[in-house]
Amino acid sequence: MSGQETVRKLTPLPCPVILMASDGSVALAVKAMKAGAADFIEKPRGRSAAARNRWRLGRRPQSPPMTRRKFQAEARLANLSPRGRDVLRGLLAGKLNNLIARDLGISPRKVEVHKAGS
Repeated sequence: MSGQETVRKLTPLPCPVILMASDGSVALAVKAMKAGAADFIEKPRGRSAAARNRWRLGRRPQSPPMTRRKFQAEARLANLSPRGRDVLRGLLAGKLNNLIARDLGISPRKVEVHKAGS
């Protein structure tokens, strides 16, 4: 599917569609805008182009690499007490504090303490 076809299919969505292409020709940009794109950006070539595109899209510079964030999350999980892990499992299952407390035989306040400590 071409970029213009993709834009036509996405334009009914309630968000702006920005087309990014390696060919930054005026003709292609005009076709994209006629198809309904809110903007047209040439694919970055080199670091400065990528920084310009992030600025145009309103993004901040990239966050830490996923491996670093994953390491930080694993370190925090390793520091949890066994009861803290039980509370986390309940939270991940979508349970409310009262239900987690009842399942674990502790008070809802104790669940809140474990949540605050994690």
